[in-house]
Amino acid sequence: MKILFDIEVCFLNTTGMARYAKEILSELIKQDTQNSYVLFHSSDIESSQYEWMPPLPDNFQVLRIPRSRRTITMFSLMGFGGRLIQKEFPEDIDLYFSTTAFLLPIKSRHKIGMIHDLSPYDCPSYFPWRDMQIGRRSFSQLAKTADRILTVSKFSQQRILDKWDLRPIRVGVVDGGVWSASSLEASNGTVNHSDVPAKYGIDKPYFLWYGAMWKRKNVTALIEALGEFKKHINDDTLLVLAGTRGNQSEEVDQLALELDLEKYIRHIGFVDDEDMPGLMRGATAFVFPSMYEGFGLPVLEAMACGTPVIASNTSSLPEVIENAGILVDPTIPSTIAQSMMDIARSPELRQSLSELGETRAAAYSWSRSARTLLETFEEVYKDNA
Repeated sequence: MKILFDIEVCFLNTTGMARYAKEILSELIKQDTQNSYVLFHSSDIESSQYEWMPPLPDNFQVLRIPRSRRTITMFSLMGFGGRLIQKEFPEDIDLYFSTTAFLLPIKSRHKIGMIHDLSPYDCPSYFPWRDMQIGRRSFSQLAKTADRILTVSKFSQQRILDKWDLRPIRVGVVDGGVWSASSLEASNGTVNHSDVPAKYGIDKPYFLWYGAMWKRKNVTALIEALGEFKKHINDDTLLVLAGTRGNQSEEVDQLALELDLEKYIRHIGFVDDEDMPGLMRGATAFVFPSMYEGFGLPVLEAMACGTPVIASNTSSLPEVIENAGILVDPTIPSTIAQSMMDIARSPELRQSLSELGETRAAAYSWSRSARTLLETFEEVYKDNA
């Protein structure tokens, strides 16, 4: 097969979708020696930004399209411009794949796109109106045009099937992965995990959250939970917020000020991938009260590091965590606080959750995810040949 693979999202470093796309592609490069790949991106990306990419074997090549990301997105959304942009691509594409819902109107025998979750439909109030409309339009177009839609959890799979009344064969699952035990151990040789918190100015016990601070991540509930925690355990425990700012950041800052919690909160910003295991391992617990997730990669990574997890009992999170963490109602901060107190007070509970989490995380790997994706490519190609 000749496979056209849209890698644009790989360069959006602050998103879970970018992490997913980079990990899947890196594994495909290792595993697939038979098919040929054309990896394309917009003119917004320069070759100097390829540093994350493994060395490419002969059956992989990169194609820089002389069109901006904005233009490519417009062509995808509107479904026109095929003739204008077709000349930039090879004519003999067997399968066109994107880890997003954006597919260009170009010639390909088969097309596969991804919908990670249905948040623009299920929780529209968390989005600016324009972003919500773009999401809905791209998803509905994909449901009409793709030979196969892939998603990252059984939860999202069922939501997609129900939304467009699709046949089950049309929607598959290629879930997320996590650092392998061997890679975690190997990283010990290059990064002293015990030094990572100090690198980020953390010198006290801490609970950890990380992600992009969008409204659906519900970080305000975590701030309220910290306030409840301090009423009962008035020690020097911190709340460390890692990741990027988003449309709930100002509300989080204001709430921390109102509750007089600023001295207990550390905003450390974006964390390098090599530092994340050490930051996770140093935490008393990882707390993730998100209102809605398509998968929940951060909780899986925390469990792989042996860090106790407190997470929401909503959307895909119970599917990922099963019995390996504490599931809470994200709309009731006092329940989050109680779980934080339970873990802080009980070394036995921390140890139990650590062991359960590591066992659960071992069921996931990027290698397995890539194999599932490759099997899907072959299945779609043969079924529609």
